[in-house]
Amino acid sequence: MGWDSTYLHMNESVETAMLKEYEGYKRHNWDVLAWNKAKDGGYTIYYAAIKDNDNGKVFALITLTQRRGAELFRKELGESDGPMYFGANAKVLDLLTPTDKELANAWRDNCRNAALTKTTTRKVTNGDLIEFDDPIHFMNGNEFKVLKFEGYSRFRDPDTNQGYHVTNWRNMKYKVLA
Repeated sequence: MGWDSTYLHMNESVETAMLKEYEGYKRHNWDVLAWNKAKDGGYTIYYAAIKDNDNGKVFALITLTQRRGAELFRKELGESDGPMYFGANAKVLDLLTPTDKELANAWRDNCRNAALTKTTTRKVTNGDLIEFDDPIHFMNGNEFKVLKFEGYSRFRDPDTNQGYHVTNWRNMKYKVLA
């Protein structure tokens, strides 16, 4: 579950490299039926519906990518690994065959919920107050339901101005107060 890296050819994009990688899955007797990409933090994440031709099952493979100069870093996660990235679109999710794996089903549900949240929530801008449905707990013992948005995954306590980092906050249920 570590990271792999490779060097890209001159002017080769990350997307082109991923398409070549998907083509290489044929050596495992797998076919890529559909894929989409999304950004989250510093990563471009590829979500793919993969058909295992040996048993006919279709599962999701999540690949985190990060480019540093000409070097491409990749980390692959299966849906049953419980990844905390929920950007798979309906096209990918609808192709997946049913599974009895609890983490895979939870991940699929989280992806669908994240898609609903994106369509029903207005754009958040710097300075907005965000109220989360469930309190967010931090390592220092603090917990908050309302935080001030500072950009990306940065927030501030509106009372003390203490800064906090909240990963995957867009996948949580929230509303914009102001």
